[in-house]
Amino acid sequence: MSKKKRFYNWLVILIFIAAVSTLKKDITIYAATERPPVQIGGNDESGYEYSVRGGGKFTSSCRDWSVAS
Repeated sequence: MSKKKRFYNWLVILIFIAAVSTLKKDITIYAATERPPVQIGGNDESGYEYSVRGGGKFTSSCRDWSVAS
């Protein structure tokens, strides 16, 4: 096998590894955002605190998926 052909083979392998790595990160982000937040506390006065898979938290005036203007 010539050096040029070996070089192209390695180049294809490296591009494939980079693509798989990028897709793996995208899948992880997608999986983290596809689950609904879980209410972890709060009340009407200070708002309701929710936890998001992946480590995030936020506060909302809505409780249990209710809709408010």
